[in-house]
Amino acid sequence: MPTFPNARYIMARRVFEAAEAGPGNADERTLRIVDAARVVVVDMDFELDGEVWLMPTTGLGPGTRSH
Repeated sequence: MPTFPNARYIMARRVFEAAEAGPGNADERTLRIVDAARVVVVDMDFELDGEVWLMPTTGLGPGTRSH
């Protein structure tokens, strides 16, 4: 069960696809969210509204970029 079972989780498509590919590609929390079908899959540059949007950042996970 996800930490917040009634929440909808916005997840970048690349992260979602990696989680679906198997346990070695995502952490346990991410897999619980995907398994519970609580995910809203979006593109990397998703705009929630006119003031809030998602954009790729540096990191180690799928869909992130490093410098």
